[in-house]
Amino acid sequence: MSTLGTLPVILISSFEEAAAKAIVSELIDNDVTDTYIQGEQSGDRVWKLVNKYYTANVRVHILTDNGQLGVSPESIEAHIIHLTDEELEDDSVWCRRATGASGAWRRAAVRLVVADCDAETGGPLAAWSAAQRAELLAWRGAPPDDGPERARDALHAHVWPGLQREGRAARLPPLLSSESWSSSGGSDESDSEAEELRAVEQAEAFAAALGSLGAAAAARPPAGAGSGTERLDHAEALVQAFCRALGYDMDSC
Repeated sequence: MSTLGTLPVILISSFEEAAAKAIVSELIDNDVTDTYIQGEQSGDRVWKLVNKYYTANVRVHILTDNGQLGVSPESIEAHIIHLTDEELEDDSVWCRRATGASGAWRRAAVRLVVADCDAETGGPLAAWSAAQRAELLAWRGAPPDDGPERARDALHAHVWPGLQREGRAARLPPLLSSESWSSSGGSDESDSEAEELRAVEQAEAFAAALGSLGAAAAARPPAGAGSGTERLDHAEALVQAFCRALGYDMDSC
């Protein structure tokens, strides 16, 4: 079993705990709280996000207006501000909840403003949300499940710390050129899915190539040391690694 405190956090700020818990219940579609050890009394829940690319466990924490933050602000990856019908016109509420979590709102990669009903298009709340780079969602005023579904989509799109790649993505065939792939005879549906998975694999390879720059710089022969050929070989190997990460088939060059 893992420790609850090691997980990345989705913070939900709301006037009262009951309203926030209702949102959590509608948002979470895969509760794995029982698999985690809670060293202290906590009502937090653990959500296992599962999609065709990865799985990730995240902690969902509630902060009420009169409550205190019970997690490290640095662990908060997503922040959801909940607003009731009465709070939609009160900008002091929005600002208080955005600033009431030790700066977590500014650092959060995913920011959602969840309103119990539709906010006025082009109104103050919509303008404030846009300025905050937050997505404004109508939780209950939209067609059934549109609010929760869109929130789940936004949270699934985030690259969570500790995510685990799905096995089938790791079993992709070697990278082919677009021309080679289009002539492989696969169905349109399977081609589309494989291309999506291939794009994820390429992005991860590119990220790995970026991460290797430090080691490459350390391994580079210092100025004046080694032959010119050695330095050229080192540079060529680095360029090839980046080209492969970008999707080029170097074996066909």
